[in-house]
Amino acid sequence: IFGWLTLTPDRLPLQIGVTMMVDVAGYLAYIAVMKYVPALMVSAVMLLGPFVSTLEGMVIGVEEVPGLWTIAGAVIITIGSAIIAVESQSKTETYSLGEIGQREHGPAWPWIYSGVTA
Repeated sequence: IFGWLTLTPDRLPLQIGVTMMVDVAGYLAYIAVMKYVPALMVSAVMLLGPFVSTLEGMVIGVEEVPGLWTIAGAVIITIGSAIIAVESQSKTETYSLGEIGQREHGPAWPWIYSGVTA
């Protein structure tokens, strides 16, 4: 189980590479989904990551059942995330960057909403 802790010259770069690829891919997926889902909901789902990872570890047999405080915290986070998801469905407006720039800055910043770079 703890073989990844063994520091060998060939294992460390592989571990760092896999970790970075998974983290980068995960965060890019969260960013990409923000085009379609409110950012508040995406951040609430991100809070569920440790809980889901623990469940996955228990299923494959590399993680033990967490303690009472961990379970209580997971329940609180899950309930909070569900409340955020339900509430954000009715109160969220999405704007493109051009609309925000035009609304806040007007024609003084034409490159923001015209597609022209300065």
